[in-house]
Amino acid sequence: MTPRDGADIIFSENAGTEFESNFKIKPDNRDIRKVKTSELPDFDILTGGFPCLSFSIVAQNPKRLGIKDDKGKLFFEMCRILRKKKPKCFIAENVKGIMSANNKEAFPLIIKEFEKCGYTVVHCLLNSTHYKVPQKRERGIIAGFRNNLKIKFDFPGAVYSSESEYTALGKVIEKLCDIKPKNIL
Repeated sequence: MTPRDGADIIFSENAGTEFESNFKIKPDNRDIRKVKTSELPDFDILTGGFPCLSFSIVAQNPKRLGIKDDKGKLFFEMCRILRKKKPKCFIAENVKGIMSANNKEAFPLIIKEFEKCGYTVVHCLLNSTHYKVPQKRERGIIAGFRNNLKIKFDFPGAVYSSESEYTALGKVIEKLCDIKPKNIL
């Protein structure tokens, strides 16, 4: 990684340590731009969530640059891997702001680039609360299936239709521990 302040490396190492302790698999924390496609084994599904800071509507310092930022271009690394490895499908996720970044020019470009890799691409804005996840998050989800598979995919419908039907994270945490959280949605 090439962070300005080292925060990305710390986060990556911490996330990797947590992943390893939970799943007993040591993750590869290298910058994806330094991973040669030939080093990757064959696989059926590629999943990725390229950095959201470039697309987040909250990002003002640094300013939300979208695809004009180096991190905002990391979806091209997914494209590189898709072109070479040709898995059956892929799933990419990012913040809601990806759909409006760069005056709404970034998202159509990203979709087009995934399609140029040989995939039928669909996308949807999903709200995690509608799927029984105890946190309020909207995410842009992009799914693609290799064209030769001729798969028509539709995103699943919401389980809950309103926020009043889901259990907030604070309530879930209260059930799991003695500490009562404050101000958690």
